Amino acid sequence: MPISWRRLTLSLALALSLLAGGGLALHSAAAPLAPAAPASDTAAQPGKLVLAVPPGADEATVRALAARGGATLDRWLPHLGLALLSVPAGQGALTAQALAAQPGVDCVTGYRKSVRAADVPLDEYYPQQWGMNQALGPAAWDLAWSDPGIVIAVVDTGVNYLHWDLRDRTWYNPGESGIDPVTGGRTCADPLAFNGVDDDGNGYVDDCRGYDFAARDTDPMDGNGHGTAVAGIAAATTNNFIDGRYEGVAGMARQASLMALRTLDDYGLGYPFDIAEAIDYAAQQGAQVINLSLTLPQNAYPADVEQLRRAVAVAQAAGAVVVGASGNQGYGTVSYPAAFDGVLAVGASTQADTRASFSNYGDRLDLIAPGTGIVSTLLAGTHSYGLYNNTGNGTSFASPHAAGVAALVRGLRPDLGQADVRELIRRTADDVDAPGWDVYTGWGRLNAHRAVAEAIIGLHMSLTADPPGVPVGAETTVSLQITAPAPSGVPAGLGARVALTASAGAVTPTQVTVDAAGRATARFTAAPTMGTAHITATLGNGSASAFGALEVLPGKYYLPAVCR
Repeated sequence: MPISWRRLTLSLALALSLLAGGGLALHSAAAPLAPAAPASDTAAQPGKLVLAVPPGADEATVRALAARGGATLDRWLPHLGLALLSVPAGQGALTAQALAAQPGVDCVTGYRKSVRAADVPLDEYYPQQWGMNQALGPAAWDLAWSDPGIVIAVVDTGVNYLHWDLRDRTWYNPGESGIDPVTGGRTCADPLAFNGVDDDGNGYVDDCRGYDFAARDTDPMDGNGHGTAVAGIAAATTNNFIDGRYEGVAGMARQASLMALRTLDDYGLGYPFDIAEAIDYAAQQGAQVINLSLTLPQNAYPADVEQLRRAVAVAQAAGAVVVGASGNQGYGTVSYPAAFDGVLAVGASTQADTRASFSNYGDRLDLIAPGTGIVSTLLAGTHSYGLYNNTGNGTSFASPHAAGVAALVRGLRPDLGQADVRELIRRTADDVDAPGWDVYTGWGRLNAHRAVAEAIIGLHMSLTADPPGVPVGAETTVSLQITAPAPSGVPAGLGARVALTASAGAVTPTQVTVDAAGRATARFTAAPTMGTAHITATLGNGSASAFGALEVLPGKYYLPAVCR
C-alpha cells in the first residue's frame, strides 16, 4: 500500500530526532541466532542521510541537488529514486533541512537500522522436517522439482554457500563467473570472477555469487545463521549422497538456485536503504522469487516504510513473486514489507495446523505455513548431526516454505504473472480455520501439492519420435514437448517430472524431467515382434498427457500419430 506522501519540510527538531533518535531496526522474523544488537545499532548513523526523489531522475541531477544542500552522493538507486548521502560532521540536521526545502524532494530521513530478520527424500534428517510433510511437499515433488534456472533471492543475513546442502544451489552471476571445465557449471574459481572489474556493467564489481550490501563487498557469506536456515527451507539440495550416506535436509524447491544477498549484519539488523537496494538488485538480475524473512517494527518511520515499498513495487513490476514474513510479535497487524500490496504475506503454523501464537495476523495476511520447530541448514553445517539440528521458530521459517512453492509454480508456468502465482498459492491453501479467508490464517495453510497440481492444469504435451518409426528390436528417440495454455503457448513445464510408459517395447528412463525449453527425451526400444507400439506421457493424475503410436515393422518407418 503506497504511503501518502507530502513533501517533508524537516524542522530542526525533527531532523535531529531522525539523526540521533534512531528508530528500531529492520529485523529478521525468527528467534535470534546471534546476540542481541547493541542499542547504538538502532540509532541513525551520523553523517548519512537518505534522500527520496521521484524515480527515474538522472544521477547528475541528484548529485547537484545533494551539493546544493551541502551533501555528497554515495549511492544512487535510479529505479527506486533513493540516494544515500554523506554530510559533514555535525551538519546533519542543517543539511536535512536544506535538502527538504529543495524542489523535487519527496523526503529526507536518517540512515538507520530499522529492519530485523523475522525471526520423502532420503536425506538423513528429513524425518524431522514435519513442515514439508504437512505442506504436502513430497506429493508436490512427485510432479515437479524446480530447476537451477529458477532463482530465489534470499535477502537476509547472507547464506553459507559452502554448506554441503547449499553449495550446489548457489546462484552465479553469468556476467561475472566462469565455466568449470570439469562440471560444465558456473564457478567463481575463474580469473573473470574477482578481477576488480564490473564485467557485466550492473554497477557491482565482482558480484560473482551475489553481494553483501551490509558491508559493501562481494562476499555474501552469512555471519549470523538466519539466512542460511531460510535458504535451506527454500531450496536445500535433496537426496545428496555424501561419504556413503544421504545427507542433510530437503528444500521445498530442491533444484532452484539461491541468490545470496546479505543485507542484515551479524546481529540480524539492517538499513532499509540496503534492503531496498538488494531487492532492486534481485529484480534487475532476474530473480523470479524474492524471499523477505525480515520485518520493520510496527511503529516504523514512514520514510523507512517508503524505501521498502518502492523496492517491492519495482521487483513486482519486473515479474518477481515477493514473499514476506508476517512478523513474530503476535500482533493483529501484519508487518512491513509483508503488508505491502501484492506481497505474499505468510504467517506461521504449528504441527496442530493452527496459527502459532507469536505469528502476526490481520487483514493483510494471505496464508500460514510451517513455522515452529523447523529443522534446516545451520551456518556451521558440514555434514554432522548437530549442525543440521536447528529447531527454530518464526514466520521467517514459514515464508521460505511458500517461496519454494512459488519457485515450483514459476518453473511450470512461465506464462503466469507474479500476481497470478500469488493468487494460485492462496486459493490452493488448505482452509484450516473459519471457512474462507480469516484474519488468523488468511486463506489457510500452504499446500504445495495442490498449488503444483493446479499449475499443471491446461499444459499441453506432445510426443514425437526421431526416427519416426523403428524396426523390431531397434531403438528410436522419443521427444516430449510441453507448452503453456493458449494464447501464450510458450515452452513450459520447467522441472516437471513426466512418467513414460510403452507397449510393444520399453522406454527408458520411465520418468523424465523437463528443461527450460519445455523438452525432455527418452529412448524407446521396440519389442522383437511387429505391430503398433504405444507410448504414453503423463504428468500428474492425467492433468496433462500425450500419446504416441509408432509402427514396428522391419525396415518400415511410420510417422507417429500424436494427440493431446
